[in-house]
Amino acid sequence: MTTDRCAPDDRRRPFVLITLLLAGAAGFAWIATEVFTSAASGLDERVGSLIQRYSTPPMTSAMKAITVLGSAGVAPALVLLALAAIRRPAWRVFAVPVLVASSGAGLLDQLLKHLLPRARPMPLFGIPPSGLSSFPSGHALFALSLYGTLAWLVAARLTCARGRACVWAGATVLVLAIGLSRVYLGLHHATDVIAGFAAGIGWVSAVLIAADRGWLPGMGTPAAADDFDRTPVPRQ
Repeated sequence: MTTDRCAPDDRRRPFVLITLLLAGAAGFAWIATEVFTSAASGLDERVGSLIQRYSTPPMTSAMKAITVLGSAGVAPALVLLALAAIRRPAWRVFAVPVLVASSGAGLLDQLLKHLLPRARPMPLFGIPPSGLSSFPSGHALFALSLYGTLAWLVAARLTCARGRACVWAGATVLVLAIGLSRVYLGLHHATDVIAGFAAGIGWVSAVLIAADRGWLPGMGTPAAADDFDRTPVPRQ
């Protein structure tokens, strides 16, 4: 008697990724249009007012800690871990996509900020903002690219729906918390963060499509990626 892996149907994966890629690109384009025609200014003002009304010192301290998890300071440690993992062929299916997604997110962020300059809001808690454009939020883009890619790769290899749900729930809460921290601290408008999430969804989907097709360096053939952690199940 054998036990089947209860992973998602691989035949649906390309369709899901292409759909997410198109949705992310379309969402980013729509948000950018709304922002630069001033149609979204009301949302940013309302969110800023809510934060000032309900902010507390403990919440501010928590947000300052959470925002670090989406910063460029995470990148050096990530690169070292990825380079170490790449040396082991079985771990390349994780390390290569994560490294490409996170490093590419930084380049994409710089490109979008250059093409779509926007003034930053006034910081609410004395944290000096960077001199770069506010649009989109680099923290939101980087966090979704890093943790979203990792969650997809881990969840695809778990053996039960409950485990996959826990991975996605944890990644979603973390990414949303990082995005919220940027708005709470007054370092970004709410629409900057939403745009960063949309760009991240599109970018991560593109990276995962490339990984599935074996287009990323060091990944080998698409079938090789499925060999990770595929241990024989003992017969009973």
